[in-house]
Amino acid sequence: MRGWRLLLVQIGMPIAVLGFYFLVPIPSADAPAGTVLGAIIGLVCLSFIGWVIIRELRLAQRHLQPIHLLLAFELALLVFALIYFLMHVRDPSQFAGLDTRLDALYFSMVTTATVGYGDIHALSQTARAVVTAQIAFNLVFVAGIVALVQTQIRMRSEARIAAASSPSDDSPSG
Repeated sequence: MRGWRLLLVQIGMPIAVLGFYFLVPIPSADAPAGTVLGAIIGLVCLSFIGWVIIRELRLAQRHLQPIHLLLAFELALLVFALIYFLMHVRDPSQFAGLDTRLDALYFSMVTTATVGYGDIHALSQTARAVVTAQIAFNLVFVAGIVALVQTQIRMRSEARIAAASSPSDDSPSG
């Protein structure tokens, strides 16, 4: 990766995703930047995220980097957190202990890590269904990462074996 692209992907993208999560306007007193400014910043962050994702997908066809997996993980984590927060805004009785965006992000991370402290938990059937969907997604995501890593290891091993078994150009022909 070139220097500016590395900086863009490794620093800019996580900041843009977090910025979008915390600034997207949701009708409540929780919107820190106000609705209009939040919408503008949210659209800028979303545009940046889309641009980086499209660019990285084009480049990743040749070689998938670990940063792509981390970005996908962050995006999934924040999507579920946003869903939880939207559910709370619509009906606060959906979750016990979930009051802010940070609470929703915390709950999403605790669910992903399968820690389950119990300080925030789903109360309604809808909330339980969404949490179950996140757990299922996490299982599939982890299985996908394991399969991807296994494939990468196998491909590198096969490439080394092929390179070692091919005749070198330095050998005398005769």
